[in-house]
Amino acid sequence: MKIRGGFVSNSSSSSFVIGMPKDEELTLDLVAKTLFPDNPTLRGGFGSGYGLGVSTIEAVNTVRNDVIEAGAATAETIAETVHGLNYGSIPEFLRELAKEEPDYEVVIYGSKDYRRQDHNLSQDEQRARWAKYNDLSEQWRSKVATAMLEYANEKGIQWYVIEYSDDSSFGSAMEHGGVFDDMIHRGLAMRISNH
Repeated sequence: MKIRGGFVSNSSSSSFVIGMPKDEELTLDLVAKTLFPDNPTLRGGFGSGYGLGVSTIEAVNTVRNDVIEAGAATAETIAETVHGLNYGSIPEFLRELAKEEPDYEVVIYGSKDYRRQDHNLSQDEQRARWAKYNDLSEQWRSKVATAMLEYANEKGIQWYVIEYSDDSSFGSAMEHGGVFDDMIHRGLAMRISNH
C-alpha cells in the first residue's frame, strides 16, 4: 500500500497485477498482442475524462517498460499487493476467493454496522482485535498469492506488479482508461485500488 509523506492530494493510484507469457522476451510485439489481441494495428487510445489520454502505442511502450523495470512478481510481492479485491477489478478465477477476504469491521467491531453500536473497547482489546485481523488478512493474502501462482503455472504466464496514479492526464488514462480491461476479462490481470 502506498503511504504518502508530505502533502496529501486528491489523486488515486491502482496496482495492476498483469500476466505476460512466461519464458518469452518482453518485446513490444509480445506486449501489444497480450494487451490488445483484437487490435493488431494498435489503432485508437484510452482516455479517462481527465485530459488528453494515451494512445494504444504509448500504452504498450509504457507497460513494457514498467514490466521490465518491475521484474517478475514473487509470492511475497503479490501478497503485499492484494487487498480489497472486492473493490478492484479481478478475473473470474479469483471471484470466490475474494469473498473470503477478512472484513476489518467485522473482526474489530463485530459487525458491518459498527457505527451504530456503542464500542467501549479497552486499548488492549483493540490491539488484540487488530492483531487478529492482521493475522487473518496475511493468511488470506498468502492464499490469494498461492492461487495466482498456481493459475500462472497452468496458463504459462508470469505475473508482474505495476502501478499507475491519476496525478497527470497520462497517469489517469493508464489507471482509469481501460488499458487492462481486456486482460482482466481474459484472466490475465487484476486491478487493486490503493486509495
